[in-house]
Amino acid sequence: MVPLNIWLEQVDGQALRDAVEEYGNAIRQLAAANIFPGDMLFKNFGVTRHGRVVFYDYDEICYMTEVNFREIPPPRYPEDELASEPWYSVSPGDVFPGRVPPLALRGPAYRAAARGDARRSAAGRLLAASCRRASATATWRMSTPTAVAQRFCVRYGAMQQAG
Repeated sequence: MVPLNIWLEQVDGQALRDAVEEYGNAIRQLAAANIFPGDMLFKNFGVTRHGRVVFYDYDEICYMTEVNFREIPPPRYPEDELASEPWYSVSPGDVFPGRVPPLALRGPAYRAAARGDARRSAAGRLLAASCRRASATATWRMSTPTAVAQRFCVRYGAMQQAG
């Protein structure tokens, strides 16, 4: 397994887009299982030999139902954005998804490859609400047709049905 941050430095073009897409898929799949990864930096994810991105830093995980997804409110004054402290309240468990991509996705190539839903706290709130109702649906979207064909249930499901 190669750490995702190293992988992204070594690839470009479609491989870069696939890796960033898989990164988003990994986060969505964790969320669908009621798991919030906490620290979503690239270094906490790895790329398997099959091109899948997996999460392997478990020290900051918590349940999706324990976090509060919030939008950052607009500043009251222009100076608020320059202050050393936030101009808005922050409680334990507050998560601001709008701040993740600027920190994690450095460079125009990463941002162009990333999907916008990673930045929407509304999407996080909907997933958390779905987990609370215990009716979370899987979001197993794959980046390429080849990746879909390599899924365990596709590759080995036919064998189980035949046997």
